[in-house]
Amino acid sequence: MGAPALSEAIAAMGSVLTPALIDDTIALVAPGVRLPPADDCVQRHDLAYGPAPRHRLDLYRPLRLPAKRLPMVAFFPGGGFVGGDKNLDDVFYANIGRALAARGIVTLIATYRLAPQSPWPAGAEDVAELVSWVQAGLNEEGGDTQRIVLFGHSAGGCHVAGFLGDPALAPRARHAVKGAVLGSAFLEMNGETAQPWARAYFGDDAAQWATRSPLSSSERIEVPLLLFNAEFDPPMLAVPSYELAARICRASGRAPAFLTLTGHNHLSEILCFGTGDDRLLDAICDFVRRVDGEGSTA
Repeated sequence: MGAPALSEAIAAMGSVLTPALIDDTIALVAPGVRLPPADDCVQRHDLAYGPAPRHRLDLYRPLRLPAKRLPMVAFFPGGGFVGGDKNLDDVFYANIGRALAARGIVTLIATYRLAPQSPWPAGAEDVAELVSWVQAGLNEEGGDTQRIVLFGHSAGGCHVAGFLGDPALAPRARHAVKGAVLGSAFLEMNGETAQPWARAYFGDDAAQWATRSPLSSSERIEVPLLLFNAEFDPPMLAVPSYELAARICRASGRAPAFLTLTGHNHLSEILCFGTGDDRLLDAICDFVRRVDGEGSTA
């Protein structure tokens, strides 16, 4: 399916996030994914980065390593706090790992603990766990453990933002984080967004929601950000990203990079790696190069 037809099909689905939309989007996008050759990429699966059974990640890196160590990206997928995995099938999210590895970036695709068994702030703690684990090793994989960009989508973006806004989480490890990419992240728990799956993570006490929401700690995010949304994102996920950008701009006098992916919905925006639609891949690679040169502001 060509890009115009794909965009038309996605637009016809609307922006209401349902199980059917998720399944239909995966079925629509998957046939168009063309991954780089597997023998050009070293893959290591189910590496343990912490003690919990879901503290697991897949690593992707270029087959041939240069003399200089490579930047690293750690991706935390979505799943509505109660689901999701680093490997949905044989396509997703290997497409992200292999696409970034082909661009010279050591990439980690992580699974984390889920609600309700592991409620707030378990997700942010798992991000801290992974960053600490990276710093303790991985030199043999060619990655520079002091040059990490965190990348979270949807609930995964909530956990990345929660980590960045909490100075108590692995403060020494935070200095290795050079920047973060947040895609359609769940940033604000309120009456509109308090769906059952969100309550499973944030709890039922509405008096706690504001302080537990990453948006409330946005002024403590000190690393550069790349934010992105989809044209057909649910408003409850899209609007807080704009609010986060506004708050950071007001606090720092510097607007974060922001990308709107036209012709995409909440799922297709993150599934598009390897489809030939390289807008997000290009933006992430440009962002990694930029913050790698600038260094962390933390």
